[in-house]
Amino acid sequence: MVKQAKTASTRAGAYAYADRRKKKRTARQVWSARINAATRANGTTYSRLLGACKKAGVKVDRKILATLSRDYPQVMSELVKLMK
Repeated sequence: MVKQAKTASTRAGAYAYADRRKKKRTARQVWSARINAATRANGTTYSRLLGACKKAGVKVDRKILATLSRDYPQVMSELVKLMK
């Protein structure tokens, strides 16, 4: 009985460790999908928008862009138009 509990605890720790990293990976994928959907709705692509932002020196990360695209679509539209 003790051996099973120890094995279960070890496995749980391993899964918890791995899933803390998967959570970050999944969040970034969701952000990219949201940004891509918003930029395509405004006539450009994700990579072109990020390239234009980098070239213009705009320091906005993907999390903020995803929030803009979800909660403030008008601001995202203006940003895309500005970057074109």
